Amino acid sequence: MLLKNIGIIISILSCLGLYLTHSNQKFLQKPLSRTTQFSALAGMIFSLIILVYSLPLLVAILIWLAAATLVWSFTPFIPLIMRLNK
Repeated sequence: MLLKNIGIIISILSCLGLYLTHSNQKFLQKPLSRTTQFSALAGMIFSLIILVYSLPLLVAILIWLAAATLVWSFTPFIPLIMRLNK
């Protein structure tokens, strides 16, 4: 149970790190470096390995893809929501 949760958290944080390295992100003044991008990619692979180890293969891939879809779908709207609240 703990290993599964760690895999999901690493996956979410890695997806967020990948998002923040893109030039179209609106959170930071300028995107993060290429080193961060490679670290986030390594985190994504590491989280998939952790999930495959702790869950059945298809369930692990589904959770990994769902976490990536969740982060990359809702993260771009956070600055918009923050502007609406001001």
